[in-house]
Amino acid sequence: MDSALKNAMDSALKNAMDSALKNAMDSALKSAMDSAMDSTSSPQSTTTAACASTPPTTVAESTSTKSVTLEPVCPPSSDRWAQYVQSRIERKHRKKEATRDVLMQTKKELSDSRDREVQLRQNLEAEEQTLLTRKRSLEEMDKKIQQAQAQYQVKRKEVVCVQKSINQLREAIIKEEGSIRDSEIKARQMEEELEDGLEDENTEVVRQALILDMSSSEIEAMANHALNNSAFGEKIARAAQHTATPVMIREIQSEMYSRMTGVTSEEFRDLMQRIQSTMDELHSEAMGDETDATADSSQDPENNSNRIGHPKDECRDVVELEESDAEDKIIRPGRRSRRNLDLLDQGPRRKRARPISPSEWISLRGKRKKKHPVGFYDLSSNPN
Repeated sequence: MDSALKNAMDSALKNAMDSALKNAMDSALKSAMDSAMDSTSSPQSTTTAACASTPPTTVAESTSTKSVTLEPVCPPSSDRWAQYVQSRIERKHRKKEATRDVLMQTKKELSDSRDREVQLRQNLEAEEQTLLTRKRSLEEMDKKIQQAQAQYQVKRKEVVCVQKSINQLREAIIKEEGSIRDSEIKARQMEEELEDGLEDENTEVVRQALILDMSSSEIEAMANHALNNSAFGEKIARAAQHTATPVMIREIQSEMYSRMTGVTSEEFRDLMQRIQSTMDELHSEAMGDETDATADSSQDPENNSNRIGHPKDECRDVVELEESDAEDKIIRPGRRSRRNLDLLDQGPRRKRARPISPSEWISLRGKRKKKHPVGFYDLSSNPN
């Protein structure tokens, strides 16, 4: 009986929390998209001015608290580079704000579920006391069955109704407990993701900006390569005129990646093997989650064997709990956290990246251009 009640209450609580979480996520995503539209409509000069007036962020300030707002890194050597960094910071900030809104809504729903659990337990205690009283009355009437047969039948029906109400309350409590556990796990995962992804996002933003901000010598070297390779030059011309096909664009990107990184066939094969191993591991985790879900769904709830009275007895004046949105389910991503994937891609020896100040990035860019005057790599020769 306890197992059946627990399963039924888990189902009711889970359905209620799923509906609330779904509405909260829709509202958060809508507000995030509205704020994104407002931020993209502001003039570009405002972004540049705000970026120039922002003081540099030190390493101690960026790691002192769990929730830190990323300050844009704005070296004065390239306005275009600052724009790249600012746009990506704003995009990450909007995504994190939406996630925080969902987290706050989830915590609110968690608090409401706990309050409902307390209320249901109080109702359960009251109904159990009522059940004891009815049973005692039933035992007394059994001794006088010949004199009070009609009254005995009425009381017996009342006992059945009270027992049914108790079963429903126990099912509701079990469902609320399951929903609380799911909400706590989700809240912890979201908090860890917000805390752990801050430093990695800063490094990723600056890295993307450095790749897009090609120096004049790098652009000139790529242009010389296009002049020497007529097919590659024709693809670039088509792309500049917005007439290139998706295949041409992918070929241009592949050529630029090959020449700017100088990757060899062995290095490229090693990189692909790492990606393939990660894919296999994620696929195995997804298959494991599907197996667990199938095993849970295959378990049938136990029959209620200790119910008082005949199961066909009618129970009047008893309000049954409604189960709304019974079919709604939230698909939870079966993926790892961002920190684990980043550590896997970086290899076992790579240390965790730290935030870098604007002055350090300016010095790094100067060393790069001084060391490679033609570009990241010598583009005069084809590695293939």
